[in-house]
Amino acid sequence: MRRKHITIAIAALAAYGAQTSSVLLFASAATSTAIPIINPDFNVVLESQGSSVTGTLAGYSSGWGATTFSSSINYTDGSSSTSGYVPGWTGAGGEQILGATNTAPNPRSGGSYAYNSYGATTQTLSANVLPNTTYLLTLGADIRYSGSYPYWYLTAGGTQISGGLYIGNPAGYQQAPNTVAELVTTGATASGALGITLGNNGGGQTLFNNVSLVANPANVPTIYQNAVNVVNLGTTAPTPGAADQSNLAPTATPITAYPGSPSGNTTINYFTNNTGAPAGETFTTGSNTAGYLLNSITVLDASESGGFADGTSITVNVSSVSGNNFSTLAILSGTVATGTAAASGDYLKINLANPITLAANSVYGYSLVTGAGYSGLGVDPNADYAGGQLAMFTPGGATNLFGGTLTTSTLTPNAIFDASLTPVSAVPDAPTLGLLALGGLALLGLKRRGPLQA
Repeated sequence: MRRKHITIAIAALAAYGAQTSSVLLFASAATSTAIPIINPDFNVVLESQGSSVTGTLAGYSSGWGATTFSSSINYTDGSSSTSGYVPGWTGAGGEQILGATNTAPNPRSGGSYAYNSYGATTQTLSANVLPNTTYLLTLGADIRYSGSYPYWYLTAGGTQISGGLYIGNPAGYQQAPNTVAELVTTGATASGALGITLGNNGGGQTLFNNVSLVANPANVPTIYQNAVNVVNLGTTAPTPGAADQSNLAPTATPITAYPGSPSGNTTINYFTNNTGAPAGETFTTGSNTAGYLLNSITVLDASESGGFADGTSITVNVSSVSGNNFSTLAILSGTVATGTAAASGDYLKINLANPITLAANSVYGYSLVTGAGYSGLGVDPNADYAGGQLAMFTPGGATNLFGGTLTTSTLTPNAIFDASLTPVSAVPDAPTLGLLALGGLALLGLKRRGPLQA
């Protein structure tokens, strides 16, 4: 076909959809763009732990993290300062950052880091935020001392616009930084200069490095914010729908799973605060040719300790599964509503405001994390569900933030769960769509002058 006829047909079909409240959207992917950051690796200053200093600071003596210095620090980019901040970055509160490298015991050999204790370190970027745009912030994060609670988020015009969809988990105490991320889609009215904030709460210390920011990143999940609604069903298990995939009537008493429980378990930590490898379950869809809509996930809260308290944030990931690997399709976030707080033994139905489309005869999985306290999710020690298995979803790291591998255990075969599925009605076939498009020309006030030419 010639391009002009295709364009008319699409416009007509869209108009027809608008008249029937079933809009077909045709969208092209936006170009992925890296946002410039000044000194993203914090490698312009070389400092050692304690009293000896190397590199351009030779002869200068300083302890870790002092905010101001009695004499100027000469940075490797040619600038100098007494503030202790890497050029391009500023901070407030607590001890702040120096670029750091070399000797043991900290920082680690072979890397350059920003040091942060209490307070926050920020940079206002040269780029303005764009509305209706997805941003991916990635960085390395390491818990230098136990008790650290690192955070990172984006700002627009000085106002925080992210911070609820942390991906990955900072490295454990005195390890090499793990790559972590923050993913956000801006609203239609977003405006102002973009900014990055790196911080730490709780009295510990953190190290950051390798900060990057990309607009419209490729191969990322769809993000739905304020799209999770939690309903406390009490202690009675719900009745699954005809198309649901579920395991709500196990043949053994439900338990919780963590290293040492059940006896012999060393791999599964099935609690909602396990951000490094979120807890979940895989399941297999039925044979409805047009597929299914995933509407909700129901789980059993077998050991409650604030994981489903009022106001707690919750994030649900929906992934496709192939063998022992997964790829995240959608990330949905929200908060537990006031009056919903759970007790041990309650069933929690997590409604998805944006149902996720799943194919027929395919394996998928869900995983979830809550943002405060923890809840031990119910585990079935028997293999009562044949269509999937209980799993922890471990991200693949810097090269595969939104995919990874499943951690499973024969000691804990299944979760206590229900994945609520609605069969999708068959859509019109191609000839029918073609007739709709041609008929829709009348909606635009256009007359068909003859057959479409090849």
